[in-house]
Amino acid sequence: MNVNYICSRCHRRFAVNTLAFKCECGGAFELEKEPPKLSLARLKSRANSIWRYREVLPVVKDENIVTLGEGMTPLVEERIFDKEILLKLDYLFPSGSYKDRGASVLVSKIKELGIKTVIDDSSGNAGAAIAAYCARAGITCEICCPESASAGKLVQISLYGAKLNKIPGSREDTAKFIQEKAREVFYASHNRNPLFMEGTKTVFYEICEQLNWKVPDSIITPVGYGSIILGIALAGRELKDMGVISNLPKLIAVQTEAIPPIYEAFTKGETKVTPLAQVRHTYAEGIACLNPIRG
Repeated sequence: MNVNYICSRCHRRFAVNTLAFKCECGGAFELEKEPPKLSLARLKSRANSIWRYREVLPVVKDENIVTLGEGMTPLVEERIFDKEILLKLDYLFPSGSYKDRGASVLVSKIKELGIKTVIDDSSGNAGAAIAAYCARAGITCEICCPESASAGKLVQISLYGAKLNKIPGSREDTAKFIQEKAREVFYASHNRNPLFMEGTKTVFYEICEQLNWKVPDSIITPVGYGSIILGIALAGRELKDMGVISNLPKLIAVQTEAIPPIYEAFTKGETKVTPLAQVRHTYAEGIACLNPIRG
C-alpha cells in the first residue's frame, strides 16, 4: 500500500520520509492511501498478530515487517454494575501496552524507508514500545521522557537499548524539547505520525473478528492524545466501506478529572479543544495531555 501524508487543515501533501512532523500551517498529518481491501476467507490460515490484516496496513514489502507477535489479545467477559461487558486485554503485549500495535506498523514503515535513527517523546509506554521495535529492527532510537515519568517505564526503555533523555518539567515541556531535535532526526511520534494509528486501528479489527464480525453496541476507551479512539474510528469506517460491517459502535471517551480538555470541549459543544492546565496529580499519567494534537 503506497501512502502519503496530507495536512488535515490545508490538504498539502508530504512524502512519508519527510523530517517535517506537521504542516507549515500547523495542521496535523493524516494518511492519504488507496481504499483498503480485506479477504476474510484468508484470515483463517494466518498468524494471530496484527499483521493478519496485512492488506490494510501501509507497508509495501513483507520483508520490512517488524513484529514481536503482537495482536489478537483476549476478550474476557466480566460483570460490572450489573452490566455484561468484555475487557480487551491489550496489556498482554510484548512491551506491556497497546502501544505495540502502533509501534509495529510505524517502525516497519521506518525500516522500509531506510531510516536508521529516530527520536520520540513519551510518558513511558509509547517510548518503551518504540524502543522495543527499533531494537528488533536494528534502528538507533532516542526516547525523551519527563523526569517525573514512572521509574519502571524508564528502566524498560533503557533495557531495550534506547538512549534515554530525561527532561525537567511537564509532559508538554518534553514535547517542546523534542521538536527542536526533530529538525535533524526522524521524529517517530506516536501522537503526530498517522502511521501509528494505522497500528492502533487493528484493535477494532480484532474485536469484530472475535465477535464473528458483529459490532459491539459501545466501546469505552481512555483518551489522552486519542490514538486508540481515533484508530477505532478509522477501522470502523474502513470495515463499513468494505461492506464487512453495516453499523458502527458508540465510542465513549474517558479522561482523568485532573486534566480533561477533550471532555470540556465536548460538553460545551465546541469543535476545537482549548488547552488546559493540570489541576492536580493523577496516576493516569499516560492520558494527562494538556493539548491533544488531534483534539
